[in-house]
Amino acid sequence: MTRKRHTEAEPDIFDIQANFCAIFSNSNRLRILAILGKEEKTVSQIAEELGTTLSHVSQHLRIMKDRGIVAFCKEGRESFYWITNDNFLKGSALIRKGLIELHSKSGLALSKSTITRKNRT
Repeated sequence: MTRKRHTEAEPDIFDIQANFCAIFSNSNRLRILAILGKEEKTVSQIAEELGTTLSHVSQHLRIMKDRGIVAFCKEGRESFYWITNDNFLKGSALIRKGLIELHSKSGLALSKSTITRKNRT
């Protein structure tokens, strides 16, 4: 059996996945993903739920939009955002579930998942 070699001209799904998954390296983007998993929301609704500024949320949404994980439409002055594919939500939830199981087996307890940002003192 001959293995096909990856060339620069053809995309590699693992490279694409690694690049895509980089957006999940930020806890605020994971929280935004969870918020939008419930229903479409405006930037101001997301900011209120996270307890942060509109510009902070807009910055994260722009990154997520550029990677194709969220889409939006404008209605008047408001922009409504939603998740483009439910599999992105499922994947994120499965990783969280695995982490909870891993930590519970090692005797460490994780707090119940909350979407709101933790207060930093």
